[in-house]
Amino acid sequence: GGGGMVDGGSLNWIHVGDDLANDVGASAACGARTIWFAMDDDGDYCDGAAGQQQPGWSTATEEELRRRATMDELARKDVGAAIRSLDELPDAILGVLRSKSSR
Repeated sequence: GGGGMVDGGSLNWIHVGDDLANDVGASAACGARTIWFAMDDDGDYCDGAAGQQQPGWSTATEEELRRRATMDELARKDVGAAIRSLDELPDAILGVLRSKSSR
């Protein structure tokens, strides 16, 4: 999910999500600043789709997995901050807001 903060009269949209392509890439394309929650279902650090084993219920074809890995790689440039725990979120938000002038 995402959220906004008002800072000095301007609205800041910060989207927090666990999917590089659909959360980070897509929200950045819409003008949001991003925080990637880089965790997998087991609570381990996740490096995106590349090289990950698919769950048994997945119906994705090899071509779809290749496209997804490419989309994930392209979205990496849009990561404003990456966290592995929700405890890290407040500091990540502050870091993203402080980097506003560099964007």
